[in-house]
Amino acid sequence: MSDLKTRAHALIPPFLSRRAAGMFFAISREDIARQLAERIDTPGKIKQHAPSLCGRTALLYRIAYSNPVMYARFAIDLYERGRAMLEGLNIKPGAHVRRSCAKPGMPALDWMMLESLRGSRNWFLVYQRATRLNPGLTPPIEMLQCFRRAGYRWVFNDTGAFAFRDMSSARSANSFFRRNYRVCLLINSNIIKGQQGQISFSPDQWLVLASEIRMHSNTVSFDVFTKSGRRDALRVPRLTEENFVANYYGFIACSDSLR
Repeated sequence: MSDLKTRAHALIPPFLSRRAAGMFFAISREDIARQLAERIDTPGKIKQHAPSLCGRTALLYRIAYSNPVMYARFAIDLYERGRAMLEGLNIKPGAHVRRSCAKPGMPALDWMMLESLRGSRNWFLVYQRATRLNPGLTPPIEMLQCFRRAGYRWVFNDTGAFAFRDMSSARSANSFFRRNYRVCLLINSNIIKGQQGQISFSPDQWLVLASEIRMHSNTVSFDVFTKSGRRDALRVPRLTEENFVANYYGFIACSDSLR
């Protein structure tokens, strides 16, 4: 176990021993402690419930993976104080979030952290169910700002919100991945569904790349980290290059050091 993971785990027993009620009234301290320990060991267990949260899920995954101490302190401060700092991000969810219950099938810790990130930015909106079509995809400019404020010194953007990227962009994403950058792909979910012949008009999801993008005989496949909690990585169905490009909108890569 890495030193950072050991230090993150060391924060849990004191947190669990404190018996004061948390600021998230419908969530137990025991659930937060148990799920936090799981995610320190396996960041891939972080799970999202609504499509609008995927950019924030990617941010939390990256922090849990690269700085589990920061991740643990963020979770503990949120629960105990109702507010927390995530490097340069001042996160203070509204009372409507803190009084709410986690959505069915959504782990309490993930719901608390993701809704807090969303709720703090949209403090003027009453919490709404994320059931509308693509209700709040985190735009690339906001992703860039989040990663920089979260302490990533080197952040590279090759996205187009309404313009496809070509295979040269995918090869560039591979170059960053090979240098141990964290790489997020901006896509339309047609890619995940493996739907051949489907052309999209806008992106609707961020994916965290878990392998190089494999290119063989005019086909494309790759692995991504899943938020389902069932496993750490998911293999995306093989697509032709034409179908991949018709649903691929580029990537963001980030690192805490130049590589």
